[in-house]
Amino acid sequence: MQAFKYIASSFILLSAFQTTAQGIDSDGDGTPDMTDHYPFNPFKNTDDWGQTVETYPEVFVTHDVSESNKEGLIRDLKLAANYFGKYEMEWWGVGMDVDAMLELAGRWCDRRIERGQLFYFEGERNNLERLKSICLTEVAHPHASLDWSTNDDYYFTGDINNYSGWMETYRLISLETPMGATNAGTRRDMGYTASQSSWPWVFDPTTNLSEWMIPEKDNAVLVFHEYYHIVQAQNVFSNFFITDETGNTVRPEYGPTAFSEGSANYISEYLIRTLSEKGIYPGTVFDQSLKNLMRQQMENIQNMLPSCPDFQIEKLNYGNPCDPYTFGMWATAYLTNKVDNINAFHEVFWPKINGLTYVGAFEDTFGLSYEQFNTLFHEFLSLPIDEQLAIIPEVNFVNPDLIERDPATFSVDTLSIPSVLVDTQAYTLDLKLVQNTPSGIIFQVGSAEAIDPPDVPSSIYYGKVGVLDIPEVNVESVTYTVSLELENPTNLSFKLISAEAVE
Repeated sequence: MQAFKYIASSFILLSAFQTTAQGIDSDGDGTPDMTDHYPFNPFKNTDDWGQTVETYPEVFVTHDVSESNKEGLIRDLKLAANYFGKYEMEWWGVGMDVDAMLELAGRWCDRRIERGQLFYFEGERNNLERLKSICLTEVAHPHASLDWSTNDDYYFTGDINNYSGWMETYRLISLETPMGATNAGTRRDMGYTASQSSWPWVFDPTTNLSEWMIPEKDNAVLVFHEYYHIVQAQNVFSNFFITDETGNTVRPEYGPTAFSEGSANYISEYLIRTLSEKGIYPGTVFDQSLKNLMRQQMENIQNMLPSCPDFQIEKLNYGNPCDPYTFGMWATAYLTNKVDNINAFHEVFWPKINGLTYVGAFEDTFGLSYEQFNTLFHEFLSLPIDEQLAIIPEVNFVNPDLIERDPATFSVDTLSIPSVLVDTQAYTLDLKLVQNTPSGIIFQVGSAEAIDPPDVPSSIYYGKVGVLDIPEVNVESVTYTVSLELENPTNLSFKLISAEAVE
């Protein structure tokens, strides 16, 4: 059946090539190549980078990943998308089994070929069987056939004997559980994002062994970290790339490593704790405040400083004896505290990059040049630890089992919600049913009343992108989990996205 699907897909690609009155239309989408931003992708013809979408990220995992582990990953991705906004994105998780990896590699290659998203696609598109073989070698070597290469000439490496495909790399990491790894996978040049990772394993007790005792929150922090990179990348429209001193291909306007990795580290750790305190993050946690985490990170910095006493934060890169992740976390804490806005990077700074360049946006947002920042940051690192920790918010995890809340109720035409959190203010909310048709079920805000204290645990998240996730709604004798999304901010109407009965 899989082979039939591939043959059918190949036929569509071959038959798509046509000549229109305006010129060649290689992907058959009705837009000539000369005006088609993606001439080999029949699913899009304009540059939609940076635009949000209506759907959640798609998740693809090898078939040796259990359903509970896959569903846990999906839950964390949805939470990140609910907070930052939905972007067109895929997540590919690779488990331990070779055959399972090869099956997933086939799905990856079919998808990339169908969308023309391989850098060697144009030169090989007239022989789709060979094209897929090349792709399988690229992602799964040494477990894929090399018969397609007759002269030891490979597109993606000059040394095939020491080359591993990215799926094989993550499969080997999965074999080393409880290790794990992932990357954001943004491809600005081809207009897609496909995060790549080892398997998610913390959600299933058969894979998260009792001697490890690793909480689910570790996966949530990892997912938020990578999603934060995606949000940053979607704010950078530049398609100019260079090879940096470490051999990585980077976009200069994406910014220095310490600021990209450090901000992703700091904000993900802050947000998961904040959403846990508000009753929004439901996964297993452990007691470690953000202040205690940052105390440990500052101790690490002090231990590293003798190796780079005159560091410049913008020059700290991967492999540096002064770790850009750790230095960048404290740099992010310092800068966001300076402007009194924990969200300054993604709400203020990054949206300015396209107009001001990265350096210009940095100076405009934080009021400092790199040189001025480095001087002040060196001084800050010499302060007593208590003065340093004073800039870190008081936030910690809350065991979701300890949060008590009243369920929402639906009766006749009103959905009554006991607590809705909008940023830091909580409200009781009544939503009136105003439409119940096959095209959609729509509610509209009827009344809202502020609740004191404002940090009341909430069963709902609403604030960043207009999402209401309600884990308990009583409808007569049945309890449902319900998800709604803001459809019209003018009249505050919400569309029902899902409603599932709780067993």
